[in-house]
Amino acid sequence: MSTLPLILGFMPTISIPNNPQEAVYPIPTRDCLGKTTWKPVLLHAPCWQLGVGGPRARDKKHLPPDFAGSTLVYSPCLFNTLVITMRAFSAAVLFGLVASAMAAPGILLIGDSTVTADKGWGTGFCADTTGLAQCTNLASSGKTTVTWQAQTQYSTMLTKCKTANTYALIQFGHNDQKVMTTAQFGANLTSLTNKIKSAGCSPVLLTSLARRTFSSEHATSDNLGSYSAETIKVAANLGLPLLPLLADSRAYLDKLGKTNAMQFNYASDDTTHLNALGAKYFGRIIADEVKSKVSALSSYIKSDATLSAKIAAGTL
Repeated sequence: MSTLPLILGFMPTISIPNNPQEAVYPIPTRDCLGKTTWKPVLLHAPCWQLGVGGPRARDKKHLPPDFAGSTLVYSPCLFNTLVITMRAFSAAVLFGLVASAMAAPGILLIGDSTVTADKGWGTGFCADTTGLAQCTNLASSGKTTVTWQAQTQYSTMLTKCKTANTYALIQFGHNDQKVMTTAQFGANLTSLTNKIKSAGCSPVLLTSLARRTFSSEHATSDNLGSYSAETIKVAANLGLPLLPLLADSRAYLDKLGKTNAMQFNYASDDTTHLNALGAKYFGRIIADEVKSKVSALSSYIKSDATLSAKIAAGTL
C-alpha cells in the first residue's frame, strides 16, 4: 500500500493500492472560482509517471519521470472528480501533491487609440472574456511607446500589475510610425515592455491593427509592415507571446473587400478607428488569438464559432 498525502483543505490523505495505483476524489463546487495549481513534490524513490486530472483520459496531464517541482494547472469546473494515477518501479514510492488556489487572471489593455474603449477594439475584446478578475483598458489616444508613459494610465498600470496573475496586452505602432524610426520604436517597445514586466505583469505583444486603406477592392495597403516586423522581433528577443493582429486584420479585410470594410469606420472617412461593429469583429480576432497563443488565458475566452467562421470566410 502506498500513501499519497495531499496538503489540501478539502481532501484527506489518499491511500492507493499497488500498481496500477489510482484514487478518485470529489472536488467541491465551491472551489470552482479561479484555478488550482497542483505541484507534485517527490519525497522518496523514483516515479516514472504521475497523472492528475479529470475522469476522462483527455482531461489528464502526465508528468515525466523527473517531475519534482513541476506545476499542473486545472480549472475544477471542468470536472467534478479528481483522478490521480501513479505508476512506479515499486509500491514503496512516497510523494506529495501540494495544491493551492490561484486567483483568476486579469488583463490590462495598453496601447493607442486603436485599442481604446470608444474607438478601438478594447470593448469588443473584453466582451469576449469571462471569469477574469479584470479586463481594464489603459489605452490612450494619440500615444506612442514613449508618450503613453507620461499618462495617468502608466501609474495605474504600475499599481494593477502588483496583483498576481495579471497579463498586459500591448499594442503600439500607429503613432510611433509618425515620429520615430523602426529601430527607435523597437528600442522603446523593449524598454516599455520590460518596465511592465518588472511591475509584475506578464506582457503579450500585438502587432498593430491594420488601417482600412486599399490599393484595390481586395488588397489592403501595407503601411505598417516594418513596425509590425519590429514588434515581432521584440517579442522573439524577450521570449514573449506574439499576437499577429496586423496580419490577421489584413487577411480578413482583404477577403471582405474595401466596400464592406467601410462599415467598420468610426466616422464616415475614418479608416483607422473602429465603431461598435468593428470592435466586435476585431475584438473577436484578438480573442481567438489569445485563446490559441496564451494557454493560461484560454479558458477565460468565450467561444463564438459563428463570428469566428465569418471572419475566416471574410464575411459580415
